[in-house]
Amino acid sequence: MIAARIARQDAEPAPRRDLIGTLLFYRMDWCEQRPGLMFAALGALIVLEAVFEQVLS
Repeated sequence: MIAARIARQDAEPAPRRDLIGTLLFYRMDWCEQRPGLMFAALGALIVLEAVFEQVLS
């Protein structure tokens, strides 16, 4: 734990993103901060697929 903190302090800061990088990675960063939302969306898609399969059969 202490070694990780020291390594993080010694690491160089990440370079700033340009406009294109910000636009491309904005949602990816947002989703990585909220992993539970991704699993909830995946579960909702599975349920929705099952409902459509029953309706369209």
